[in-house]
Amino acid sequence: MDEYKIAQLYMTAKSTRLEAERADGAGIELIKNEPCSHPQHGVGQYTLKHYHFHGKLPGWLKMIVTRKTAILIEESWNYYPYCKTTLSLEAFSKFSVTVETHHLSTLDAPNVHKLSGKKLKIREVVRACVCVRERKRKRERERERERERESVCVCVRVCVRVSE
Repeated sequence: MDEYKIAQLYMTAKSTRLEAERADGAGIELIKNEPCSHPQHGVGQYTLKHYHFHGKLPGWLKMIVTRKTAILIEESWNYYPYCKTTLSLEAFSKFSVTVETHHLSTLDAPNVHKLSGKKLKIREVVRACVCVRERKRKRERERERERERESVCVCVRVCVRVSE
């Protein structure tokens, strides 16, 4: 789990830096990156990013959408193994998407997001493999299965909020 945490932080920082260096006006602007704490989750890292996507829009849509409104705002609280990310647009202040993730060493936790009984009954668990697999010989498949038993599992909860 410690190695996964280090790799996650490294890849997040690297992808942010690469996007920020783009010359076409699209990219990521890192507004804040500072330590934070939470009474339940402990010490973590807070980031506020602005994703500028006006340059990625088709020409006809660029005439309607201004550069100022083509900014996706991401707020993220990383208290590994728990992370929370909220995405919003200033132009649509009543709409946001929140993604909560728990990085676990096993999928045995029955209610990792502490859902109410009603929500737990309608919850659907979808297992997804995020690695690329190729056809392998029997011995390689056995080694892979052994690594999977030691891998990190990620539980994700997505909430969409539209306020009145």
